[in-house]
Amino acid sequence: MFEQWLSKARFTSCTVALLASACGDDDAGGSGEAGASMTDTSAETDAQGTTTTAATDSQGGGTSGTTGVDTGSDTGSDEDSTTGSASTDDEGSTDTGSTGDTTGGSEEDSSSEDTAGPGVIDQDGDGIPDDADPFPNDPDLPGQVTSGLIYAHSSSVLWTMEVSPPYALQQVGQLGYQSNAGQMTDIAIDQWGVLYGVTFNDLFACHPQQAMCYRLAGLPQSFNGLTMIPAGYIEVDTEVLVAIANSGAWYRVDLVGPQMAQLTQIGSYGGSYTSSGDAFSILGVGTFGAVNGSPHDRIVEVNPSNGNVISEVATVTGYNSIYGLAGWANAVFAFDATSAVLRIDPNDGSVEVIHASTNASWWGAGVGTVLPQ
Repeated sequence: MFEQWLSKARFTSCTVALLASACGDDDAGGSGEAGASMTDTSAETDAQGTTTTAATDSQGGGTSGTTGVDTGSDTGSDEDSTTGSASTDDEGSTDTGSTGDTTGGSEEDSSSEDTAGPGVIDQDGDGIPDDADPFPNDPDLPGQVTSGLIYAHSSSVLWTMEVSPPYALQQVGQLGYQSNAGQMTDIAIDQWGVLYGVTFNDLFACHPQQAMCYRLAGLPQSFNGLTMIPAGYIEVDTEVLVAIANSGAWYRVDLVGPQMAQLTQIGSYGGSYTSSGDAFSILGVGTFGAVNGSPHDRIVEVNPSNGNVISEVATVTGYNSIYGLAGWANAVFAFDATSAVLRIDPNDGSVEVIHASTNASWWGAGVGTVLPQ
């Protein structure tokens, strides 16, 4: 089974093992992206919320932060507070399928070498090796992202964006949940095109064309950044899922059993840097994060093995809620909660507004670890 995973908020201990029992479909998730809770309607509007005190959700994670309601015009949210208060997600889908562990595929399938590569065990023949496939016996799950696109999302809707002008945005659909509906706080994509996502309480694998999410594990807290780190940095031969806490601490996330995950701190941005909302890592391109600045967010290049800041790349004047970050060759794309999308040149730090206003208040973004994905 798959050994990588992560989530969104402040976390202090170095290693946390958690066991989450199966839950119903009601969302016990928290408030907005890294602090502001929203219920995202199709109009995708994020309103500022009010601060709440700590509470304990049904998965055992302490929560606190700001809550708000997504109603119709993107006005942003505060992603820099700690995890959100318990609330019911009006957008969560009811159970429409079965867990990928038991659906589709046959144990009698021989390993496929046509799509996953020579010598790679791929029982269901979906092009994803078994050791990276959350559903190794189901050829229909988890699905793979469409090549050549960046994925981004609000709290409840999944989108794609083209990587060249005019950087066309396309709505994939409303995010649904096979169980434990919530609000999506961030996503990450591995080299095989598997899309992972986290809500305030749980870790999921999400089908990138159907926008349906299948629960993999519970999480003790939420994080405001999520990325896959390519093989060769943390593990020699294996990609590692990393979650970034609001404090700037980096945690690796490993699935260690059915509905069980282990979180281990591997480093941090360091100094006075705290996480604004996301990071990405692409082999041969680099690893970059969005950090809080006063009064403007900054883009930094970081060491992929521990998250330490190497250098500041750009100051994003006029924007302080960059909750989604993705990249491509010679480009960093910043997705702001105000609904703007920016392109930053990592070589000279120049900032270009490619979408001043969109139909989404952005909560996260993801891109594969190898280009072209």
